[in-house]
Amino acid sequence: MIDYRPFRNTDPPALCEIWRSQPPLRLMFQPLTPAVLERVVLSKPFFDRRGLIVATDQGRPIGFAHAGFGADRCGTALDQTFGATCMLMVMPHAQRTAVIERLLELSEAYLRASGATTIFGGGSPCVAPFYHGLYGGCRVPGVLESDRQTVELYQRRGYRETARQLILQRPVVGFRPPMDRQQIQLRRALIVEPAADPPPSTWWEACTESQTDRYAYQARPRTGGDAVATAVYWDMEPLASSWGVHARGLMRLDVPTDSEFDREVLAILLLGETLRLLQLDGVTLVETHVAADDAPRCQLFSKLGFQCIEQALELRSDTC
Repeated sequence: MIDYRPFRNTDPPALCEIWRSQPPLRLMFQPLTPAVLERVVLSKPFFDRRGLIVATDQGRPIGFAHAGFGADRCGTALDQTFGATCMLMVMPHAQRTAVIERLLELSEAYLRASGATTIFGGGSPCVAPFYHGLYGGCRVPGVLESDRQTVELYQRRGYRETARQLILQRPVVGFRPPMDRQQIQLRRALIVEPAADPPPSTWWEACTESQTDRYAYQARPRTGGDAVATAVYWDMEPLASSWGVHARGLMRLDVPTDSEFDREVLAILLLGETLRLLQLDGVTLVETHVAADDAPRCQLFSKLGFQCIEQALELRSDTC
């Protein structure tokens, strides 16, 4: 008989076993261990054991659903009107389909009872409280398109695609920054150099990114003055270790709209120089995520040689 209950402190080894039983996905970290699960998921200050629902067969955990919430607009507290089933897994089992559907129902019920009026299937850029660095690459982007079983489950449940993320990667070995007349002129005015790791700007950022090593780079006038553009990367661990590479993910690219410089030329200078500097630091791969409908940014990264290696779907329920 299948039973469903909230998370218990003795569950991590079994949850990791369930995780390791899943079909291989390039953008899902393997092999998961209790120590990694504790650091990336269970240690979050907003972790609620009631939101991590475990399915058991004669007492043995065989699957789980993990529900969570996003942050308010200021990043100072949870906004429980927006929720997500952040992770949903069942190991091979004779009743797998029925178990995973029931877990999803219970996850949705928990979210609604907590106040959610909008529910996402899988974590998304706007609701990603857990699993950063374990699933989806440099960000939790939604449900990976290659994760067909999960996508089809949500679609059967009435979730619809509301956005799509392109997961872009570029090897940096042998990279050389683009060089043309505009770049030469800009290089005469600006220099790109490492900056101090910026402190978290919000409570939410501290909760979700504090376990990562971050690296900031700024474009500054050669004559002195404030930065005119900033790029922040993070060390993509533990996911990159499972690929056997040293990878960094672009977390933020800040090129102000009121800049006195051409924004695209400035962005190319900043990114080109940071890729060169990352290469010198021994980094072999850089990843970023771009909304599929953001044509200017897609074009920008294409010029720098980034290629799409996967897509992820934002799946949203309208049944609340």
